[in-house]
Amino acid sequence: MSASAISPSPRERPDAAPIPIRGGLPPRNPDFTGRWATQNTLCRTLHGSGAANVVPQTLHGLGGVGKTQIALEYVYRHLDEYDLIWWVPAEHPAAVLQSLEELARRLGLPVRADRRRTAAAVRDALATGERRWLLVFDNADNPDELAELVPSAGGHVILTSRDQAWAGHTGLVEVDLFHRRESITLLTRRRIIASQDADRLAEKLGDLPLALDQAASWLAATAMSAAEYLDLLDAHLNELLSEGRPRGYPTTVAAFVGMAHEQLRADRPAAARLLELFAYLGPEPISTELLHRGQRGDVSEPLRDMLRKPIALNRLIRHLCRIGLVRVDSNRGVQVHRLIQHVLRDRIEGMPGLAAECLGNVVAILAAANPGDPDNPAHWPAHAELGPHMAAAGLVNDPSGSARRAVLDQIRYLWASGEYEQSRGLAQEAVDRWTNAPGEGIGPDGEWTLLATRHLATAVRSLGDYETARAITARTLPVLRQVFGDDHEHTLAAASALGADLRIAGRVQLALEHELDNVDRHLNHYSLDDPAALRAQNNVAVSFRQTGDFEAARTIDEHNVEVARQTFGDNDPRTIFYWINLARDLFGLGRYREALLRLESLYPVYRARLGTGHVHVLLAARTLAMTLRKVGAYLAALTRAEANARGLHQRLGADHEHTLASAMTYANTLRAAGRFTAADRVAASACTLYEGKFGRRHGLTLAANANRAIILRRRGHVRDALELNRSVYGAMRETLGDEHPFVLSVAGNLASDLALSHEPAAAHALSEQTLQISRRIRGHAHPDTLACARNAAIDRRAVGDDDGSEDSSPADVLRGWRADCDIEPPPS
Repeated sequence: MSASAISPSPRERPDAAPIPIRGGLPPRNPDFTGRWATQNTLCRTLHGSGAANVVPQTLHGLGGVGKTQIALEYVYRHLDEYDLIWWVPAEHPAAVLQSLEELARRLGLPVRADRRRTAAAVRDALATGERRWLLVFDNADNPDELAELVPSAGGHVILTSRDQAWAGHTGLVEVDLFHRRESITLLTRRRIIASQDADRLAEKLGDLPLALDQAASWLAATAMSAAEYLDLLDAHLNELLSEGRPRGYPTTVAAFVGMAHEQLRADRPAAARLLELFAYLGPEPISTELLHRGQRGDVSEPLRDMLRKPIALNRLIRHLCRIGLVRVDSNRGVQVHRLIQHVLRDRIEGMPGLAAECLGNVVAILAAANPGDPDNPAHWPAHAELGPHMAAAGLVNDPSGSARRAVLDQIRYLWASGEYEQSRGLAQEAVDRWTNAPGEGIGPDGEWTLLATRHLATAVRSLGDYETARAITARTLPVLRQVFGDDHEHTLAAASALGADLRIAGRVQLALEHELDNVDRHLNHYSLDDPAALRAQNNVAVSFRQTGDFEAARTIDEHNVEVARQTFGDNDPRTIFYWINLARDLFGLGRYREALLRLESLYPVYRARLGTGHVHVLLAARTLAMTLRKVGAYLAALTRAEANARGLHQRLGADHEHTLASAMTYANTLRAAGRFTAADRVAASACTLYEGKFGRRHGLTLAANANRAIILRRRGHVRDALELNRSVYGAMRETLGDEHPFVLSVAGNLASDLALSHEPAAAHALSEQTLQISRRIRGHAHPDTLACARNAAIDRRAVGDDDGSEDSSPADVLRGWRADCDIEPPPS
């Protein structure tokens, strides 16, 4: 059946076809041979299902049978039949997520810090869009991890895999060895071998396409005769057969790789050492820049000398490419197929001492290439490249200090870049390994173990597992104090974590006292412009905001901004972080337009540098939505608040502190826009989750209930609002005192409930008391003080005590329009 006999119809072509989208496509193989039956089967099965119900087709078979080449040839034969074709390298879940993230950008979809959320958005957009599309997931050998990322409607999907478990998710198209005539055609079309010799070589290689292609590349690169090649192959084949077939790989492939390895060791020992190095790296590309940085490590010769000479290194890589052992991608990343890696490792491990030397070289290179300073976004690309190779080389098991430092930096980088789940996973692995292993600096109370444990606490706290984080800090901090002393840098960093735990637990005054002591200790150890000192001072500002002292927080944050600008630069995300905190202070001080001016200029830069889905960007977006509402831009505020609530829910889950805060911001905005029923639905859900997560009397739960009481009153449920506000007011006064801004907000709202419940005297007394405290604490010009003044004037008229002295908003007073004071707690 010809390809044109089947009409692809994931979507009917619209009159005005969209501009085609192509991504990740490898170059077409000019030597592609045969496979007509497989191509026709793939075409028929793909087009046999409608757009509403995609049945992905998996090209299944052993490594080296040509699955990728068949998929690639299908793509090029049908290139004009699709509006979108996207090639996804699927050997590692992280690579899949990265590729789908790039597709999201091409489709104009929001990119989130949680890449699985981004992938889900791509999947859903393809299912509902009008494009005719094809996705290829190449080397998808992790069905359990990847199945949910594969679209199930709207287009066509091809996967290539050695894992037959895909049969439970997709249709399977079996890819077998070449027929002999196909093998001979592949070998002879390059005119490097006669048909008779090609037949003999195909027999020796078992008609495996990968082995045949590699053999052809070798013969073309070395000008070796077919007879000589066959003689060498015979010797290696006999040797391998005497030891048994390598696990999971055809003997012929192992024989070819072994022969190539031995020839390199004899003729090009530096190239052999480089190939041996690649055997112990991950299958992801690795840059020559990283390899060059690694020459600072304790690497054996001649590898170390080669790493010092970029030109010689590139020359050896080109040679390995020519003989088909490695490939170089468009970004100059060097990559060895995992099949070759495994065969090489099997061979190396049979050579006394070589495996240990190779693995030692890999560890030394990766540790030396670690750029350090994981909080610096300029270093994040290097950390991202290192990560997969560190995992493959098992750096967490290496006893050297440089390797352990690289592991800790990787944990911190993952956290700083917003990959909290991965940070937690690596930190937990390090803690488990180092706690239970003997050696210097490890064991339960070893320095490296304690540092990994502190990073673990940070990651689990950021993921919302507050109890676990508190337990880890409570267990670790006393040990650090005992081992290193109160003022050691390790102890000071862990002490900062204790402050965060106290704030999240609602013990804000105790947290402030602790942070003030901790910042003094930091300044005894660090200079004012040291990043650690800035973080410690920032924690004090966070605690001041929690206690309602926004002016004190502003003083600190203004200093932090200036120091960060001089240290990091104006557009560094760390500088913008401090700017956003200063905007939060201005918001708390009622200086909404100043805060909005800052946020509108900073937020786009922040988003561009960190990505839409980074948690810090999402928190900044919430502050922007709050501020827009306060200046009366309700439509813009509502759009942002809704998107922010959805984004944080997807990123952190339903009951995370930040998710719940964004939900209440959304509820407050719905209320301000007059959508009271929707506001109550959102607020009620958030209040329930707050209580389950933090408890009924926690400050965050109380603030959420105070906001809901406003909504209830606006819906006409005055008695319910009165009862709820009375409960909240009493609990807040016990926890925060009479003069906390949040308590004043609740008091003003409670006065409104009393007035509407026909208790004018009680309303008058409470509104007058609240007004006087607010003027003293927040100042006469604060918007919430002005709201208190309006309500007090209304209550004064209601009890016949209107002397005309309060006339700041006479029209509203005459109409009896009371002002609401909602609460927007800053992040803990």
